[in-house]
Amino acid sequence: DSVLGFAAATLLFDRFPDFPLILSHLGGNIPQVVERIHMASSRGRAQKPPLEYLKRFYYDTAGPVPPEAVRCAAAMFGVDRIVFGTDYPFGPGRGRVFGEKAVACVEGLPVGPQEKAKVYGGTAWGLLERRERHASHGMAPPPRGKTLHRRRQMSRTTSPPEGQGQFPRR
Repeated sequence: DSVLGFAAATLLFDRFPDFPLILSHLGGNIPQVVERIHMASSRGRAQKPPLEYLKRFYYDTAGPVPPEAVRCAAAMFGVDRIVFGTDYPFGPGRGRVFGEKAVACVEGLPVGPQEKAKVYGGTAWGLLERRERHASHGMAPPPRGKTLHRRRQMSRTTSPPEGQGQFPRR
């Protein structure tokens, strides 16, 4: 149940306020049950209103989510909390269909190219770089010489040839 999961997450966020938690498939039905969560939280131990906690999650576009749901999540939680995701290689066409739908969802957001770039990868890179800077969440630091900064620089110089996208045709 979403309410029980939300209750557990509030305890996590109260203890670790900067913990980066990404919910797949836009968090399931969370945007649709915000009012229910709000009513249940008034009887719980949450220190803040539910929407304040919900804005701490990150939500990915994986799976066959409708563009309206992505726009709703972006409006409720902020476009900076939406990260690009697919179910690749699962789904129709070995994942291609879900990947194309995820791209269409991001392209349908009423935001500019900079915000879309954040959704496509900028926010995720920021989360990974933050992990490297702060191993305080009990996560081990990356192996020496394997930093994201170095990999990111390498990925900029080794982009795929023109016309070859992330989702190969089969």
